[in-house]
Amino acid sequence: MNLERRSRALTHSLLGMMLLASGPSLATEGPVATPRPQRCDSPAIVGDKLTMICAIEVAAAPQSVHIKIHFTGSHDDTTASMEVTLGDTPIACDAGSKTNTEFEDGDVTLDCRFTASAKPGTATILRASAKWFHAQYVAVEVNGRRP
Repeated sequence: MNLERRSRALTHSLLGMMLLASGPSLATEGPVATPRPQRCDSPAIVGDKLTMICAIEVAAAPQSVHIKIHFTGSHDDTTASMEVTLGDTPIACDAGSKTNTEFEDGDVTLDCRFTASAKPGTATILRASAKWFHAQYVAVEVNGRRP
């Protein structure tokens, strides 16, 4: 009986940790909901080009999405740019996003923030593409997580 009680307690603890680790709830936080974690492929890097594909399951409320691509070793002849599409539609990133850089020194980050909406419960393909010259790719993040 004591073993059975411990087993139940351990099961409840593990389920609680799994729910916490699965990310924020889809309840709305004001007008924009937090998106479910994306199922992203590892970025495909060929030379100085990157393509990353994620499946986003869209909830009933619009969802905020933030993509960052980090580089190091940038200097006076470095250029980098990124493009984002949701399904087949190019995304216009929100004001304050930085989708290209030229001639910056040191570590640089390209980022795109936007709000995703689609028919509730549907999966949509998010594609981020980047190209750069004279910098070293470091990492990509989608909503703070690395694929």
